Amino acid sequence: MTHGTLTKSLLPIWLSAYRIATSVKSKSASVGRTSGSGRRQMLLHLDPEVIKGLKKAAVDLDTTASALVEKLLVPWLKRHEAKRTAGKASAAGETD
Repeated sequence: MTHGTLTKSLLPIWLSAYRIATSVKSKSASVGRTSGSGRRQMLLHLDPEVIKGLKKAAVDLDTTASALVEKLLVPWLKRHEAKRTAGKASAAGETD
């Protein structure tokens, strides 16, 4: 059996395995990244000292790092959205 024949005979098997692996991967990724409360996982790259400080603060406040970040981010996001909306409204009101 030549290399070309071997490749041709294994191609359908490889494609089937690939389809199964990618379908399982995508299903598990979408299911595995949410919690029972509907929260989703997000990966962030932070300075090691920031991570260390966040973890220490979470312990001091008897909470989780995730809960602490969410508690701090929600008000900031609301202010940001209000500024963004106000900026769009004022831009729409300008005449050319």
